[in-house]
Amino acid sequence: MKRLLQTSALLLCLSSTLVLGQDVPKPKRPMPVEYSKGRLMGGAGITFVGATAKIGGFVRDRLWLGAQGELHAALSYRAEAGLFARYYPWNGRLTTFAETGVSYGRFDPWDFDFDGVRPDPWSGASPKLNLGAGIEYRITERFGLEAVAKAGALTATKWIQPSFQGSLNYTFGRKR
Repeated sequence: MKRLLQTSALLLCLSSTLVLGQDVPKPKRPMPVEYSKGRLMGGAGITFVGATAKIGGFVRDRLWLGAQGELHAALSYRAEAGLFARYYPWNGRLTTFAETGVSYGRFDPWDFDFDGVRPDPWSGASPKLNLGAGIEYRITERFGLEAVAKAGALTATKWIQPSFQGSLNYTFGRKR
């Protein structure tokens, strides 16, 4: 019995050293996503009954500057274009971001009173200051889905305009 246990222990030690000497497959690591300086990203998607498109570049790690356009036709008509800055606090497959920007465009309210009198007679072009927050999920290293909630203050009137966006983004350029 003692001899059997010694032989079993010896075989176990030899087999473990043979296994350790072989290339053991490494566990799959999560996909590295980098929002790093020099990379470019663009995206397009839908808003609440509208469309949006944007393009820009990372001027510093996790700081994206760019231009965007929006067209809405729900609760009011607006067509606007402007500049934005977005900051991603960390790299990763799932991340959040904060955004600020300025845009200029045409804004027309819709009247749902059916009495022919507009509650706010203002209609026209105006600069708009924007603040927003969002979340992005990277499907692959190149493609990501984002959801953004923004509010914009028209400088020509006291309107605060909400905007809810969903976009498919594409990142191009080499990682550092």
